[in-house]
Amino acid sequence: MTFYILASEQIQPSNKQYRGKWCDAWAVDGKYGSFEKCPLCGKAVSMKKWEEPRKVRLTSTKYPDRLQAWLSDSFVVSERFMRAYSDSDLIGISSFSGIEVVKVAHKKAGNVLLPNYFYASIGFSKTVRIDTNKTIYHGQKTDWICPVCNPFGSTKDSIERLALDASQWDGTDIFRIYDSGSYFCSEKFYEFIKFNGFTNFFPVPVDEYTWRLKA
Repeated sequence: MTFYILASEQIQPSNKQYRGKWCDAWAVDGKYGSFEKCPLCGKAVSMKKWEEPRKVRLTSTKYPDRLQAWLSDSFVVSERFMRAYSDSDLIGISSFSGIEVVKVAHKKAGNVLLPNYFYASIGFSKTVRIDTNKTIYHGQKTDWICPVCNPFGSTKDSIERLALDASQWDGTDIFRIYDSGSYFCSEKFYEFIKFNGFTNFFPVPVDEYTWRLKA
C-alpha cells in the first residue's frame, strides 16, 4: 500500500510555479476554539480549531476544489468534491459544514460561477504513526518526549525522509498523524482525486516527501 501526504508547500509565496494559479482564501472575523491534544501527554497537536460560523474572502476568481492558503490547518473543499466523496465508499471525513464566501477580489460579470465551499472534519489516526526507525528528522531538542506526538523529542526543522508505520492501519482513507499534523491519504483516495480531476491537491508519495523550514 502506498500512502500519500497532501502537501501544501505549493502555497508558499516564494514558489513562483504555484503563485497565482489558484485563489488564496483568508478567514474573515474568524472564531477559534481550543487546540486538539495528544491523547497520551495532553500537548497541543494542532493549531486552534476554526469554529463556526466560518467565513472567507477569496483573492481571485480562480476557484479550486481545495482552498489552502491561508486557512491554518483546515481542510476546505468544493461542493463538487463533497458530493463525489459522499457518493464514494471512502472513509475518513466525519462531516462537512458550509462556509460563507463574503468577498471575491477582482470579480467581474461573466467570471466563473463561485462554487460552494465546505469545511471537512478529519481526525487523527490511532492506527498509523511515524516510523521512527526509518524517518529522518532534523531539529532542536525539546524538553519533552512522547511516543505518540513527539517520539523524536525535537522540533521539525527539516524532514529528509518520511516513513509511516501502517502495520495496524484500519483502512481509513484520509487522516492526520499526531507527530505531523499534516493530512495523509491512502492510494484509494489518491485515485479518487485523480479520477475526478480535483484541483489544488498535491499528493506526494510519503517515501518521496522532503521538507525544510523556510528561513
